[in-house]
Amino acid sequence: MRFRKDKNKNAKHFGLAKCRSWVVMRILNSPMPNKKPPFQATFICASFYYLWPQKTLKMATKVFIEKQRFNQWWVWLLLIVIAGFVVWGFVQQVIMGIPFGNNPAPEIVQYFALALAIGLIIFFRIITLYTRVDARGVTWRFSLLHRKEKHISWKEITKAEVIKYHPIRDYGGWGYRLGSHGKAYSVAGKYALQVNLHKGKKLLIGTQKPDELKRILQQQKQAACC
Repeated sequence: MRFRKDKNKNAKHFGLAKCRSWVVMRILNSPMPNKKPPFQATFICASFYYLWPQKTLKMATKVFIEKQRFNQWWVWLLLIVIAGFVVWGFVQQVIMGIPFGNNPAPEIVQYFALALAIGLIIFFRIITLYTRVDARGVTWRFSLLHRKEKHISWKEITKAEVIKYHPIRDYGGWGYRLGSHGKAYSVAGKYALQVNLHKGKKLLIGTQKPDELKRILQQQKQAACC
């Protein structure tokens, strides 16, 4: 009973990620009746380790992970219209031998336009924005643009918050952007993680899960304070 009271009294002063390790150390270091052999203490620690509520462990190791793609209907409608126009011109002029338009382009241009249209569809289908927020900091990667993940530790961050912004007005659209507000990575929506760095630099990473990201940021702040 004494151990339970001590645990309940002091565990709140530790981050959730440290509570279990702290309690295990208390078991190992606390005096035990009859001087139990070390293997018994180890057995108690192992039992406690696996019987600790899993819900609490998930909270302690909670991270934010998001994978985003260009899934807007208007983006794909525009791509399909452009690709359809190019394919029809290619079929009519190259395959059927009928000039496409009043001033038909050379066949090499038709081949180039077809390859470009197919390349655009593949590009927008593959490109993905990966985001991760955990105890280490903020990690992100824009596939096809970044070969390796980009990472910023919490020590480099002065402020991190979820904001609502205007992609077109503030950054001229989505994708990888550079502007007066700093760098921006986004694929859709109007919510983003705004990260303020030392020396006044800013970074914006779009998100489709603003509420979940807010909760994770709050948990990280609470863990940093304990």
